[in-house]
Amino acid sequence: MEREDRFFARIAGLDWEIGARYPLMRAMCEDYLIPSSGASPVVPCIAPKDVDIAFERFKSENGDAYSDAYLETLAVLRGMAERAPRFGRVLFHGVALQFRGMAYLLCAPSGTGKSTHARLWRTYLGKDVHILNGDKPFVGVPTRAHERGGSTSVVAYGSPWMGKEGWGANASAPLGGICMLGRANGGKPCAARVDPARVLPLLATSVYMPQNPLARIGVAQAIDAISHTVPVFEARVAIDEYSVQVVRDALTRGIENESEEAPWLRG
Repeated sequence: MEREDRFFARIAGLDWEIGARYPLMRAMCEDYLIPSSGASPVVPCIAPKDVDIAFERFKSENGDAYSDAYLETLAVLRGMAERAPRFGRVLFHGVALQFRGMAYLLCAPSGTGKSTHARLWRTYLGKDVHILNGDKPFVGVPTRAHERGGSTSVVAYGSPWMGKEGWGANASAPLGGICMLGRANGGKPCAARVDPARVLPLLATSVYMPQNPLARIGVAQAIDAISHTVPVFEARVAIDEYSVQVVRDALTRGIENESEEAPWLRG
């Protein structure tokens, strides 16, 4: 059995104690490491056991192809996602962009084109675009305690889990908007703001939903806070510059660009 390595990392504005048996986990957290003398963990140590690694292998598609070291990193992420809602943090599946000082979150089912659309932002909008995280960003809402710096904004955070492209940084920015992407499928790219009543079920498709019932309540409360603070849009996009313009204008200026070919935007 590998000897457990314990270290501290500051992720999503929280100090975590992590116990890992494989070097990969520490290597992934290199940019997030903090000295033990400066850490004040607010959650119990996350130290995956054999059963946790076996669970990740069971849950993962083609899990038998993955090493125990990689599966351990997934188990740590799951442990964080289970505990984070207590502190106003929610794990999203999406790409978090930073554009002119604000963060914007692009969400969509796997294979829809989140990464492709993010790449187009970088192509057409240039050096003003940075990627906070390419796959698993955290979003935090203000809480009475544990909120570093006393922020009253909803904040998007980078994390060590950056997706296959490896896009991301140990950085954060106020969240200015969320866009749920779909394919235009030959129609005109379009975007419209989501009715507040639909935000909770819509965003629930892109967040990690904990097993613990109390943590699930924490996720629902965080999404409710987001829905009252951050505009949420739906968009149908193609792989072109006009789609970038449509989504950018919606997120940064609140401009809706509806299409008669997409009545779902108004429903």
